[in-house]
Parts: sequence; structure tokens; C-alpha cells
Amino acid sequence: MKKDQWMKLRSVVMGLAICGIMLSGCNANGNSQTEDKQLEPGSETEIATQNSTKQEKDEDASTEAGSASGQNETITEEELSNLFRENLNCMLYIFELGDLSHEEEPMDGDMIYRVTDDNFQTLSDLEEYLLTVYTKEEADRLLYHYPYEDQSKYLEQDGVLCINMALSGGKGYYVDWTDFEVRIKTIDEDRCTFLVKGTVEWPADEPIQEEYYSEGVAVYENGHWVLEEMMY
Repeated sequence: MKKDQWMKLRSVVMGLAICGIMLSGCNANGNSQTEDKQLEPGSETEIATQNSTKQEKDEDASTEAGSASGQNETITEEELSNLFRENLNCMLYIFELGDLSHEEEPMDGDMIYRVTDDNFQTLSDLEEYLLTVYTKEEADRLLYHYPYEDQSKYLEQDGVLCINMALSGGKGYYVDWTDFEVRIKTIDEDRCTFLVKGTVEWPADEPIQEEYYSEGVAVYENGHWVLEEMMY
């Protein structure tokens, strides 16, 4: 082969090689651009993604709204037990059988004594607590019509909670609630009837321990379950 023919063949081969390298680079760049490409506005993929995100947000909002509304919050026997314990506290130590701690000397020489319980410094404090246990109607009865109509065992005087000891007096009570048990009878969206079982020993020459039952009603009021009446 002549020298000039060899030079021409060499030039053709080198040219083909350079073209191959350039084409490879273009394909690599094209793939990279395809992988990094953003979703185009208005594309089917973008619309589907937006719809999916919106649906998830709507579901989350619906769940939060349901929780906030307090709907369908069925009360359990454990929660009823907690309510009944607070009822016992009210019955045994505040109203029926006992009193809130108070000063030994009356105010102004009468039967009104200043309450010294740190949990209840005003009548509003006592009311706030009662509304976690009882309905508004029952809380009002205990605050303003207990033990008799239009008479109050607890009142506020000079800005502090006081007790009228003329309206205080323990009664005989023989029921033992130490190991009480709660059983739900009926329940619907905002009302529940239940039984609480304890024991009792009535006064007798030879007392016999017997089962004792108290029936209660819990209602859903102002976002939480409370007792309809004080239970004994």
C-alpha cells in the first residue's frame, strides 16, 4: 500500500473513533438529563402526586377533627372505676360522711369555719373539681342545695372557701368499697348504666358480710364522661 493511501485510511479510522466517543457522550448526557428531570407542571404524574398528597392531608384532618369532637368515645369499666373512686372521695370526705379540713376556730363567732384544704381555696375550685365527677346539675345541687334545698354546706366568705358546720353531720354507713368491682349493664353513644359491687355488714349481734350493689349512670357531657348522681 502506498504511503498516501495509508495516511487516508488512518484518517478515516481516527474520524470514526472520534464520532463514536462523541455519540457515547451524548447518550450519557441524555440519560442524566432524563433522570434529573423535574415533573412538568400539569403532567399526569404531577396531578396524581398532588391528589395523593391532598387525600392524605384530608384523612389526617378528619381524624384530628373526630378526636377533637369527642364523638364515639366509649367509656370503659376502668374509666368508670376511676369515676367511682372520685365519687367515694366526695361522698366520704367532702359531703355525706366527712368534711374538708378546716380551722378550729370559727369566723366571726358563728358556725362558719375557713377550709384549710390546699386543693380547694375558693368555691370555684370546688366546683371545678365536682364538674370532673358529676353533671352540671348534680354539681350545682351539691354546691348550693346540700344537705337541704337552698342551704349550702360550703360557701365563700371574704374570698375564701368556708364550711358551715351547722350543716355537717356524719351518718351511719356500713358498706365497704375496698375491693369494689364495676360491671357495665348498658351503653350507647352518650349514656351508660353500670353496677358497682362491694360488701356490707349491717349492725347485728352477729354481723354477716353480704354483697352490696349500687347502680349508677354515667353520661357524656361537655366532652367527658361524668356521673349523673352521687352514688352511695
